[in-house]
Amino acid sequence: MIYEDVALYSKECGITLEQAKLRCDHFLKINEEGEKACVCPDCQQHSLIIEHSDCEYSSSSWVQCEECDFTDDVDKEQYVALQHWYDFDDVLAIACTEMETGIKDWNKYVEQSNQDLTK
Repeated sequence: MIYEDVALYSKECGITLEQAKLRCDHFLKINEEGEKACVCPDCQQHSLIIEHSDCEYSSSSWVQCEECDFTDDVDKEQYVALQHWYDFDDVLAIACTEMETGIKDWNKYVEQSNQDLTK
């Protein structure tokens, strides 16, 4: 995982080691939260996922265990880390698609993103 290697993350994203360390620490913590959140309270397997309805006229989601029949309300605090957006790393995504060249001040963008992470 790239977050375990601060120097690699720094190089890949074109940011300072200090900026990279803050981001790597944050996303390692986020990944740990995701691991804990996917444990089913009934069967204790790492198999909780978020399911979505296929209906065109309604959009609903819920948490479901892939191993047993457990289901729960997706809006509960303990399931936030299962949301698809929860571990999104904007700096890494932009750097990997070389879109940072379109950002006037990449360093300023990264600093703002880092501030947003620590709120």
